[in-house]
Amino acid sequence: MKNILEYYYHFANISLHYSDGVYYFEKEGQFYILKEIKRQMNEIMQIYQLLLRFPSFYHKIILNKDGSIVTGVDQKSYILLRILEKNKNKISMEQFLSKEKIIVDRKAYSLLYRLNWGELWAQKVDYFEYQMSHIEKKYPLLSASIFYYIGLAENAISYVEDTNFREKKEMQDTSVISHIRMYADVSITEFYDPLSIILDHPARDVAGYLKGLFFDNSYQLEEIEYFLKNLSFSKYGYRLLFARLLYPSYYFDLYEQIILGLKEEKEIKRIIKQSEAYRDYLRQIYLYINKIVEIPKVDWI
Repeated sequence: MKNILEYYYHFANISLHYSDGVYYFEKEGQFYILKEIKRQMNEIMQIYQLLLRFPSFYHKIILNKDGSIVTGVDQKSYILLRILEKNKNKISMEQFLSKEKIIVDRKAYSLLYRLNWGELWAQKVDYFEYQMSHIEKKYPLLSASIFYYIGLAENAISYVEDTNFREKKEMQDTSVISHIRMYADVSITEFYDPLSIILDHPARDVAGYLKGLFFDNSYQLEEIEYFLKNLSFSKYGYRLLFARLLYPSYYFDLYEQIILGLKEEKEIKRIIKQSEAYRDYLRQIYLYINKIVEIPKVDWI
């Protein structure tokens, strides 16, 4: 890979390191990472155009000698990033709240837009139901548990559809730069990775962060209440947030990793064992939100 960096990017005499599928090095006080692209090229192009408008908010994409965003190596596509901030510390709640929201016109970057949650979730549910009918004997733990989580997903779909039907958007309900997945243990360096960029309502990242706090067991309820109070969401936004908390992405993400052979099936046990505790967590968040604005209750919570 050193030869690739020298030929395509003119980086010579570097000390190249590799960890978790990423190459990284330092040159003249700047840190760089070279990583494989897992997204469609047309999306990467829109991310690049977006970052030209906001050059100081995310890691910088470095073009190769041919002026291309990506470099092909052994039938894989790689991208070089100059790191905005090298910091392995987890992003804190205060940092998360204080991060400036970058408002973007979704028409100019339509491929990055993700707010049609109900439709996307329904497609996933249909796919899981079809897939499980063919692999249930191979994955008994998934077969025994998945329909509970499909039920949660269907609740989330109904909740978000009712929200879109009944509530009016306000000024703060706009598309902002968000992440495909947000976790509570994301490092500050990972937070600024442009390859995770999408456009969505601010509730997306908040919900991912709150789910992560629960499954990392790294939260205090008074901190959660403080966090929710300081979001400055509209009623529409709080309802979207609750819909995303209802949707069990934490289960479905692990499910897909198991099916792909990246995780062992037994790892799903840690999710299943916490189902009741997560229900209590949802109930508490519902009560906190209702101190701010009244949102519809879900009967089973």
